[in-house]
Amino acid sequence: MISLLNRPVGVERFDLRSTPQGFELTANMDVTERGSRLQLASTLSTTTDFTPTRFTSKGKPIGSRPSSPACTSCRSKAFARI
Repeated sequence: MISLLNRPVGVERFDLRSTPQGFELTANMDVTERGSRLQLASTLSTTTDFTPTRFTSKGKPIGSRPSSPACTSCRSKAFARI
């Protein structure tokens, strides 16, 4: 449960599982704040030593247009700084 000022405003669920290549974390968040809804679904894949190999995040942040995947190739310098 996600709360703001001691009031429930949404939920976040995640799942971490082992894969032959390493690990995969999936997370889903659904929050309603002041009548606006925020829904995000993200996936992070890593090698067995937790080096990121792929990250995607899809959803509609409050007050914006739907987003596209934030990163599909994690070999970029920008992702390495995360």
